[in-house]
Amino acid sequence: MIEINGWIILVQLASFLVLMFVLAKFLFGPISLFLEKRRLQIAESFALVKKEQEESSKLMKEARERLIATEDKTKITLELAIKEADVKKNEIIGKAKVEADEMVRKAGLEIEKKKEEAVLEIKKGVADMAIACARKIIKEEIDQDRAHRLIDEFSQKVSLEDIK
Repeated sequence: MIEINGWIILVQLASFLVLMFVLAKFLFGPISLFLEKRRLQIAESFALVKKEQEESSKLMKEARERLIATEDKTKITLELAIKEADVKKNEIIGKAKVEADEMVRKAGLEIEKKKEEAVLEIKKGVADMAIACARKIIKEEIDQDRAHRLIDEFSQKVSLEDIK
């Protein structure tokens, strides 16, 4: 049968308690300390990651704001450049129109001058021809019909349109 010996139970209980004490002193303490340190490291890592995420989020927000501000500045600068270009364009067109008008005016004056010179030249030619006709009429004795024919010939040669 099975016998229960008190001394064996007591020795085993004492051995078990000594083993528990040794394990608690040399194994559970360092393991608990190691686990606690590891838990603190992980908590610190999570806190650091959270802090860096917040900082990253803040930097991204600032970068977006700067980008928007830069886009606004660029848009304003572009609008100003377009306005300046329009002003310059209008100035150039205005100057070109003034110069063109001046050129047209000068050309008109030149044409008028040439026209006047041509009219004077024609008048001089007409006067020379009239003098030549008069000499011819004076040299010849002509009757009334002959004088009218000579004047008609002369007037056909020099029309009024040629004088103008």
